[in-house]
Amino acid sequence: PDGVVMVEAGANQLSEQDTIEAIDFGYEAVSELIKAQENLLKDLGISQNKPIEPETDETLIKYLDKNCTKSIKEILKKFDLSKEERDSELEKIKIEIPNKIESQKDEKLRKILEDDEKLIDSDFKKLTKKLMRDQILNEGKRVDGRELDEVRKISASAGILPKRVHGSALFQRGLTQVLSTTTLGTPSDAQEMDDLNPSTEKTYIHHYNFPPYSVGETRPMRTPGRREIGHGALAERALIPVLPGKETFPYVLRVVSEVLSSNGSTSMGSVCGSTLS
Repeated sequence: PDGVVMVEAGANQLSEQDTIEAIDFGYEAVSELIKAQENLLKDLGISQNKPIEPETDETLIKYLDKNCTKSIKEILKKFDLSKEERDSELEKIKIEIPNKIESQKDEKLRKILEDDEKLIDSDFKKLTKKLMRDQILNEGKRVDGRELDEVRKISASAGILPKRVHGSALFQRGLTQVLSTTTLGTPSDAQEMDDLNPSTEKTYIHHYNFPPYSVGETRPMRTPGRREIGHGALAERALIPVLPGKETFPYVLRVVSEVLSSNGSTSMGSVCGSTLS
């Protein structure tokens, strides 16, 4: 009821003012639905009490803040380090924490460590995140040395694969890298749609693949999940409005976007790579 949480929309040509008015119009309609749901809960006698937050013991957090802040700050200021090198340096500090706690006479800290060693991981991560955020807000510097108004380095190359494919491109923004390949087909290759969509066939097909190695993981390659399907649909909707009509371009297009390395915004990387492809 306090405002818009998420927007899902698409348009071929729309001014910013019209977009804002459309969001406001949608918000008014949703507000009525929220009131209806609240009335339904009231009629059914269902309480909407917020869950009580569990009490947290800040002993370990305070210890880390006192003993690790300085060394973490020093690493965060080394702007020439890559993400892997920075993570490795932070890991060295984290590994030493249990040994330092063991040498302490503080029984409470030692008891916390005995009960749950994973607390060090989560609390260390929280402290690092806080210090990283403070550095950005107070000093205007990101961990990779960029200013607040400076984007990550972008590189793009079209036609990088052999001519067996009809089009290819590699798009990279920061550590996110996407390889898109395009293949043309005849009108008979169109995908037949068996759903409630008024369009009975699909002439532009976009497949988005997010293999485990793109995030440094080792796990089985299985069928596309909700995320892959959603990202493929997002890239598809971004490109369909600028494709030529059937009259001038009767071919079927299939684009496959392979995420080679992921560090955020792979869906936008696939849109950019596919445009070039």
